Amino acid sequence: MIDPDAEAAYTVNASQNVDSYSDSDVLATVADTDGAITSAVLASGSLPAGTTLNAMTRAITVSDASLLVAGSTSFDVTTTDATGGTTTQTVTIVIDPDAEATYTVNAAQNVDSYSDSDVLATVADTDGAITSAVLASGSLPAGTTLNATTGAITVSDAGLLVAG
Repeated sequence: MIDPDAEAAYTVNASQNVDSYSDSDVLATVADTDGAITSAVLASGSLPAGTTLNAMTRAITVSDASLLVAGSTSFDVTTTDATGGTTTQTVTIVIDPDAEATYTVNAAQNVDSYSDSDVLATVADTDGAITSAVLASGSLPAGTTLNATTGAITVSDAGLLVAG
């Protein structure tokens, strides 16, 4: 009696925020209970931008994290094991979108009640700590400063503040 071939199966790792991936991160792995995987080829569809089907491990990995785009991508991979068994499986990779940072502006006070170093606004990002901040457009009011590391907007010179 000939035993039937056990099919190879890809296991997809839990999705993450698009900004949390690094080059070489593993998105999906493949295993076959009755033989080592000897080859894996893309049978149909396309891998997500910035990913590759690793020729050595047969895993789907991040090749260029800067090219990743949030969304869901499905494709078929055909694997062959050491006993000659082949399996074609649909694999779906999901990459979560980035949650944008948001500012919280503190309640306004009388202009004369502010002191140097008072915090006017703070920023938070549910995806992780703020590591840098720059003014993208416009200008801050006189007497205020944007902290380039934390993103906080503070009073730098209370004497320059103007009501309005």
